Amino acid sequence: KLRDMRNYLWLVRYWQFASPENCEQMLRLLARDYLGHGDLPKPEPPQTLEQVTIYDPIARRGYPDLRHYRAKVPAQPHRPNVAVLFRNTTYPVDLFPIVSQLCQRLQSVCNVVPIAISRAVGNDLERLRHLLTADGQPQIDLIVNLLAFRLGQGPMGGDPEGAMALLRSLNVPVLHPFVLTRRSVADWQANDQGTQVGEFLISIFLPELDGCIETYPIGAMQPNGLGFEEATLIEERVERLIARMQRWIALRRKPNAEKRVAIITYDYPPGEGNVGSGAFLDSFASLAAILRRLADSGYTVTPWNATELKERFVTDGQINTPQWKQPHRTNDHIIIEPVVYDALTRDCPQWNTIRTFWGEAPGQIMRDGAGIWIPGIRNGNIFIGVQPSRGVFEQHMRQYHDTRLPPHHQYVAFYRWLEEVFRADAIIHLGTHGTLEFLPGKEKAVSGACFPDYLIGNVPHFYVYYSGNPTEAMIAKRRTHATIISHLPPPFIRSNLYGDLAELRALMNDYAQAGSLNPEQQASILDNLRDRVQQLGWVWEGIEALEQTLYEYESSLIPGRLHCFGQRYTDEEVREFLIQTLRTADGERPSLFELLCRDRRLDWRAIWESPERHAEVLAQLEDDARAWVQEYVIEGQRFSRREQEWQQVYVAACAIRDGLQQCDELGGLVHALSGGYLPAGMGGDLFRSPDILPTGRNMVQFDPRRVPTDAALARGAAIAEATLEHYRQTHGRYPRQTAVILWGLETAKTQGETIGQILAYLGVRRVCRSVWETRLEIIPLAELKRPRVDVTIQMCGFFRDMFPNLIELLQEAIALVAAQDEDDDLNPVRCHTRRLYDELRAQGMSHSDAEDLATARLFGPQNTLYGAGVDQLIKSQAWQSPAELAACYVDSLRYVYTRQRYGESMPHLLNAQLTHVELISQVRSSRDYEMTDLDHYYEFYGGLACSVKAATGRQAHLMVADTTEGRIRAEPLQRAIQRGLRTRLLNPRWLDAMLKHDYHGAQQIAKRLEHMVGLAATTEAVDPVLFDAAHRCLIADETLRKRIEQNNPYALLEVVDRLLEAHHRKYWQPSDDDLTRLQALRGQLEDRLEGIGVPQDAGSA
Repeated sequence: KLRDMRNYLWLVRYWQFASPENCEQMLRLLARDYLGHGDLPKPEPPQTLEQVTIYDPIARRGYPDLRHYRAKVPAQPHRPNVAVLFRNTTYPVDLFPIVSQLCQRLQSVCNVVPIAISRAVGNDLERLRHLLTADGQPQIDLIVNLLAFRLGQGPMGGDPEGAMALLRSLNVPVLHPFVLTRRSVADWQANDQGTQVGEFLISIFLPELDGCIETYPIGAMQPNGLGFEEATLIEERVERLIARMQRWIALRRKPNAEKRVAIITYDYPPGEGNVGSGAFLDSFASLAAILRRLADSGYTVTPWNATELKERFVTDGQINTPQWKQPHRTNDHIIIEPVVYDALTRDCPQWNTIRTFWGEAPGQIMRDGAGIWIPGIRNGNIFIGVQPSRGVFEQHMRQYHDTRLPPHHQYVAFYRWLEEVFRADAIIHLGTHGTLEFLPGKEKAVSGACFPDYLIGNVPHFYVYYSGNPTEAMIAKRRTHATIISHLPPPFIRSNLYGDLAELRALMNDYAQAGSLNPEQQASILDNLRDRVQQLGWVWEGIEALEQTLYEYESSLIPGRLHCFGQRYTDEEVREFLIQTLRTADGERPSLFELLCRDRRLDWRAIWESPERHAEVLAQLEDDARAWVQEYVIEGQRFSRREQEWQQVYVAACAIRDGLQQCDELGGLVHALSGGYLPAGMGGDLFRSPDILPTGRNMVQFDPRRVPTDAALARGAAIAEATLEHYRQTHGRYPRQTAVILWGLETAKTQGETIGQILAYLGVRRVCRSVWETRLEIIPLAELKRPRVDVTIQMCGFFRDMFPNLIELLQEAIALVAAQDEDDDLNPVRCHTRRLYDELRAQGMSHSDAEDLATARLFGPQNTLYGAGVDQLIKSQAWQSPAELAACYVDSLRYVYTRQRYGESMPHLLNAQLTHVELISQVRSSRDYEMTDLDHYYEFYGGLACSVKAATGRQAHLMVADTTEGRIRAEPLQRAIQRGLRTRLLNPRWLDAMLKHDYHGAQQIAKRLEHMVGLAATTEAVDPVLFDAAHRCLIADETLRKRIEQNNPYALLEVVDRLLEAHHRKYWQPSDDDLTRLQALRGQLEDRLEGIGVPQDAGSA
């Protein structure tokens, strides 16, 4: 009936806007029309609100505009105006009562503009603009956005770009506290995860895409005594919101000359050689650039150059746990006396935890008499400090396996001093990355009892971060309320050939020329080639394989320098980046090289698949591409070709050029320090995703709901087949169980290649996908044409936090395969699951628990923790045997993630999986890092490898899947290590690029020696020849050794110590003379650093 249709619509609106009046009318309608009470008065139509309107939740009254609202609720002069955005319906949870309470609390410090907004469709942005502006000028100082989803886009669609344009025009901070509508206050307090997957997506991730900051809960559910739950404020979080909101507004109103800013750099591991250790960053040059920009912007500060900064920190001993120098005491030497420390920590919610771990204050770390020393320098109103160490290097024996290691007394004192004594208006962490965000506490949706939240306090926080690492950046964003300001990677250049490698290339040319002229000479050259290859530690696989290796080394990309924050690429660097990027196709945009091949009537596919066979043609194509980019993109000459594909390449090239030229990192930082709105910008791999440009924006992560993409699934399947085929050719059969490393960083950059690899191993595919739903199905064995392969998955904590939806997907895939009725030989997942189920039942476990754990394949760190701990052992050299490294790894990654368990300790279960592992692989997804450039490779990959060996007594088949280019290359780990060291650490071109940077260049060299030792210790895959080559290059070459010593003598000492460690641990056997000279050099360096009169050059080796 028409009446029923009308009544249905009315009932929905009554319920959505369930005010007392609407509820009364709803009951009247039901009673009158359906329960036989026709004598009741007719119900009134539902009272609803406009899609966007000013609505006073206290008086429950709407207003057409700000003028009418102010006539009823006058503004207090001189107070800031704060807009509070909230949902204008009461379904599914009535938030009006706590919005009313929040607005009442806010009215004590600001003029509230309460705006109720519908969530049914994208919001009426022009109406919102009208309410927040007058004559085109913003009428607010800050927005508190309580809405789920994005501002301009609800679950049914909308206009998110329009919303961001509105926020840019308003130019005010947008804070995004939220209410946990599916969790009670008690559950939230007790749960380390912080939020459920759905809450994370709609209340944290999606608002971040708008540039929202400060994502933490201010409310949750609570029983009301009537058998229902109602929303209630979390008092402590509301206090944090109000305090931080006031500090943000102060940034907008205080003159720059009066602002006090703390800039934090790092010293990890602690000591004289590692100050300013940010990824890809020349930290002293970046600090100098920031000081200059602040001075130009009116801040009270004297610009210092990079050399002055180095002297003030390193030479004057303002570092963590100095080994060689005592700090130069001046009037600015900062000591926190006991009475001050007691006052600073009186409100610490975890004081007993700190005291239990570290003893009574002041503790032993950075103690100065009875006080605590804070390393740092005041410069006008700017304080530049060194973030405290975590204490694991000072007191490592007890700390490595302490899974909840709290900050020590000096760490706490440092941050409390910044807020309460220095009275910082803002804190800047400089570079990727520090340790504050990894302190114990919830993963996200933090509370005041979480150390990251407690220590950052109420101070607005800005974090200068490498754009290629959005995974770890999001930890800082969500746990320390950081606005992440992205910076560029350094420009990359071709590795080229040098030394022995160049001589091999010359011999190859001689071999080719001798083929038709002098067969006997060709045979002699072949013998010479074979000998040279073996001397390098390579396996002789023939001329074609050698040609491929040399081309691979020659064309590898390496960093051409470190980045200085705020520095743009030069025209030459833009041109070379475009050539590198346009070499491969991207979606609908074809490869520039392919189009150039068509003009020359060449087969690009054949060239691409076997580049080593077409080196001369590729060189000519590069020259053509360089000329095209220079003429049409860099110089801006008119490009007249109208073919669609050429236009696609041209438009893409110009967009990338513009993005690089528009990078304004220093401008973004200064704008954020003024309390302005910083637009969101994606982070990711610049080569794969140049749309992350420009940098200097508020970095956010790629949408986890869109991972894995179709392209990533296809590439992941190719990775799986390539690694399996390599194993089959080596061992004559397929492996029954593999293990893979699952990183958040790699997943974000590749958009899910490892996920595709895992699904392909299992023989599972995705058949239905939207941003809210994914469905999997089994690939029949007849179609798969091989057995399924079981997979043990080792994930890092960053993956767990960033991609909780993918944890569920992988669990579903494992369970799906385990349930198939297939032969054990063809389905080891089923075989292993049944065997493990029987063992667990025999141990007395219930059917439900045994069923859940029998399909468990996903292991990682304890909830809220992130690493495997192996890197700390390697860095400290405080370990005796690989078994100790394996024990550390298993102890750190023993936590299982299943459908019923989230981070439960199950070491026996992990060991049960490791005993079956035959193949280990990891994806190398980015040109940023070779396997030898990053400690996480030996921490996770190496830790897994030595743990499998400890569990089985044999070394697994170790593979790396290199997906940095269009072609997928599966290779043994030994080969990847060789390439990484020979194209970078041992390469004069890389060494020259690093040593252009005073102090920090030698840091990079020393790190690679640490990584060599770490990989040798954990994988046994570092050929002794490489240590010998490192010694010849870095030490025996007196000219280079002197350059390293002049650059950073502490780093040279680290290089010497790592080589001596390699000898001590039997990874390298130098000659007696070389060992004697190396030991003598160490003594001479020590004498110099202790100031015993050794001249600048520590001698010869």
